[in-house]
Amino acid sequence: MKAEAILSAMNYIDEDILFDVENRKDKRNMVKGKTQHRLLIAAACIVFTAVSAVFINTVISNNLPKLDLKISKGDGMGFEGAFLKNPDDFESGNPWEYSVFTSRMPVYESNSHDNKGTPCGLSEKQLEENINKAVLALEEKTTDISKAYANDLYGGYKNDFVYSVTAETDIASITANAAGGLGVFFSTPITLPFDFTAENAAEYYTDKYSKLISSFIGFENPEISISTDYNAYGEIHRTYRVYDSSGSKKDDIVNYNLNYAELRIENDGSLSSIYICNSASVTDKVAEYPIITESKAEKKLIAGDYISSVVQYDFPGKEYIAKTDLVYKSEKGETVAPYYRFIVELPEAPDEIGIENYGVYYVPAVKDKYISGITLIDGEIQ
Repeated sequence: MKAEAILSAMNYIDEDILFDVENRKDKRNMVKGKTQHRLLIAAACIVFTAVSAVFINTVISNNLPKLDLKISKGDGMGFEGAFLKNPDDFESGNPWEYSVFTSRMPVYESNSHDNKGTPCGLSEKQLEENINKAVLALEEKTTDISKAYANDLYGGYKNDFVYSVTAETDIASITANAAGGLGVFFSTPITLPFDFTAENAAEYYTDKYSKLISSFIGFENPEISISTDYNAYGEIHRTYRVYDSSGSKKDDIVNYNLNYAELRIENDGSLSSIYICNSASVTDKVAEYPIITESKAEKKLIAGDYISSVVQYDFPGKEYIAKTDLVYKSEKGETVAPYYRFIVELPEAPDEIGIENYGVYYVPAVKDKYISGITLIDGEIQ
C-alpha cells in the first residue's frame, strides 16, 4: 500500500477512540505507561486495518471497468417460463441462498462466439483434444470423425474454420463445440441396475461417469442439483445438474451456472445423454463487482427495470413473485454477469389442466454505477 494511501486512511481513525485508550487506566496493573501504550498501539492497528480495508475496497471499486451488457429481451417469439402446480414445485437446485448475501460476484468476458453467433472460442486442435479426452474417459474407440465448418452454419467467412468435431463410437456420438461444450449422446440409453428414484439415478450416473466429467471440469466434491417443473401435459420434468462444490458460496454459484455437467435422465431412469459445460475454457475474468441485494433487485423489478422474454404480459405485481435466485446470464460471446432471476405467476395466462403459468424476469445484480448500458433487441431496458 502506498504511503499516501496509508496517510489518507489514517485520517479516518477516530481521535476519540485514541483519546479513550490513552486515558484508560488499568487498576490491576501498576505498570501504567506500558499498558496504556500497548492498548493505544493495539487499538490503532485494529482501526487502521479496518479503515485500510474500506479504503482499498473503495479504490478497487472505483477503478472497475464499466460493463456493456448485451441481452436479448425477446420480440414475442420466445418465452422463458415454467409450468407449476404451486410455487413450491419450483426447485432450481441453485446454491444461492437469500440468507447468505455475497457482496461481490465475478464478471467474465466470453470469447465463446463471434458476432454472427458461431462458436469460436476453441481451436480445431483443442476440439480434437477434447474429443480424445472424452473417448479415452469412456474407454471407447473412435469409429468415425466428422467436422462442422463456420460457412456451413452462417456463411460469409473469408477464412473458414471448424466450430465442432464429432466422433462416433460403438456406444455414443460425441460432439465437442468451440463454445466449450461437449455432448455425449448414447446410441442406446444407459439403464439403472435398480429401481428408479431421481436421487439414486443421479448419484449412480454421476459416479459412473465421473472420470468423463472430471476430464473437463473440477470435480473433487461433486454436488448433485435436481430442479423440477412440469410440461404442458402435467407431467413432471426434472433437470439434473452436477457441479463441483468448493465450500465457497461464491465459487459454488459460479460453478453451478458456468461449469457443470447436465444429465438427461428420462422418466424411466435411463440416461440418454450427458452435456458438459466448460465455460472456464472460453471466458476471461474481468473483476469482482459489487452487487445489489435481492430486496433492492425486487424494487427495481417492481419499478419496471427488468429484462424478460415475457412480452405478452406486463409484470403483474410484487404479490405474484414466487421464487428468486441469483444466476449468470449472457448472450453468445458477450459479458457473462450475475442477475437476479424472479419466477413470477402470470394471472392472465390460461391454466393448463390445473397447471399455472410462470414467467421469468431478470434484474442485473451488478450495481448501476458499473453498467454503462444494456443493449436489448427491442430497445433500452424499461
